[in-house]
Amino acid sequence: MVYVVGLALAIFIFGPRLWRLLTKRGNARERLMPAGDPMRYALASAVLKGSIFRRRIIEMASNPFLAAAPELGLNVPVLVNACKNIELADRRWQWTFFALLATAFVLPWLVLEVFSFWKLSRFVGSLALLAQMAVVGLAIYRRWCARFQDVRPFRADHYDPEAIKNRFGAADGIEAGFDPKKSNVVVFGRTNPFVGFGLPTNSWTVAIDLTRPAAVGTPIQDVSVDDVYQAVSDQIRALDIPGLEISDISFVNGTESNRIPTIQVDRYDAPSHAVHSGILRAWRDDPNAAARVYLWVRVTTSIGEVTQNYLFRCIRRGQTLLLETYQSVIPPVDKSYREVDSIRRLGFFGLIVWGLTAVALSPLTILNALVGVAGQIQEFVSNLFGGPVAREKKEIRLNPMYNYGAQETVREFIMANNYLIHFQRADGSQMNQAIDMQVLNSTRDLLKAAGVDDSALGVQSASIIQSNVTIATGGGAVSIGGNASVGSIAQRSAAAVGAGALTKRKA
Repeated sequence: MVYVVGLALAIFIFGPRLWRLLTKRGNARERLMPAGDPMRYALASAVLKGSIFRRRIIEMASNPFLAAAPELGLNVPVLVNACKNIELADRRWQWTFFALLATAFVLPWLVLEVFSFWKLSRFVGSLALLAQMAVVGLAIYRRWCARFQDVRPFRADHYDPEAIKNRFGAADGIEAGFDPKKSNVVVFGRTNPFVGFGLPTNSWTVAIDLTRPAAVGTPIQDVSVDDVYQAVSDQIRALDIPGLEISDISFVNGTESNRIPTIQVDRYDAPSHAVHSGILRAWRDDPNAAARVYLWVRVTTSIGEVTQNYLFRCIRRGQTLLLETYQSVIPPVDKSYREVDSIRRLGFFGLIVWGLTAVALSPLTILNALVGVAGQIQEFVSNLFGGPVAREKKEIRLNPMYNYGAQETVREFIMANNYLIHFQRADGSQMNQAIDMQVLNSTRDLLKAAGVDDSALGVQSASIIQSNVTIATGGGAVSIGGNASVGSIAQRSAAAVGAGALTKRKA
């Protein structure tokens, strides 16, 4: 009988969906994602994705010894505090489930089997039955609260950023974070130093010989790095692109930061993410400095959904001027973290289906509560011996090459592998091409004014501008950067051409 009821429930719950999948037509409407605030999606995921997501966010931002990295579009202190508050409330639920399960199963065993109080068998049996019913009822109610009540403040029609900020504030022990307008040092802890800058889209380098005059007998004036930076920044600002911001940014290896007193004074402190502009200028003028300094140009949409990054670096080695660029994009939030936008109001039939589904999934909710309680006990025991902070301090003490660098940002963790719509890709390509032209043209103008031959740069400029093209493929359009190859040897010699050209690094 139980199997028949279970089979009937399975057919009732999954039958309509299976029928829709079997009868789905090839021209079914594609699901289009609306524009959305990354902060709202991160907060909603803290509710809908459960404890694993929340603990991951807390761990990523709570190590007191690691450097901060740009979190464009996110207020990480508020997000971490929200995760801690939601996790605390969830832990209360977990202990409630644990107490009810103990009443339903452990208490009868203790009373009847261990202590042999058989006179209480009827009372204990009734109490155990009530506890079992309460467990199932609370499991259903918990799923209802998480999906329809707890997540409500993060829905598009209820979301108020200021109210959320006032509600959660900043988390204890979490700094204000990396502010792009005030911070200028990124201490990286992975092979790709551009932590927090998203997915690479293009890069190019150019070497210029400063000893070749523009014409025979033309005197050559000195071209300094400061002259190039000033000319490039002025020309980029002249574009007057909405949302464009320019600042200086430097990158330092996470295993070397403790040797630079201006960044890290004590080994048991996290590296600073801001230094004086004079120090930054000294690093920029020294091609062998431990920190690499770039001009950081970024354009962010009004709600922070997409950020285009353009990094420009100029150094001088003897009579050779070297130009370097790195272009990247922080795509929109991945579809898997936009679940809040797919929550719909339930009709009568939908409410019945949801209720039956919740009953069928209630064992998973109960199991999750038990796992959560076990995790809390393990965490308590770990904290008795100092916890993660003590382990990190020991590692710092024993390892002179301890890596203080940032590994991954929350924004990178939740970002998609690519753009969501074509217009985002087109806007990014146009912006990069426009800035490329300003960088190259301003440098050529500066070389001409100094009497330096710019013909070689002119030839390379045409190749650089034309390299950032869009190629239509079966899976959509992809952006091909200046360091890519097109042809049969593309996969062997440079970046691959195809739907996978822009790929997110998996956590």
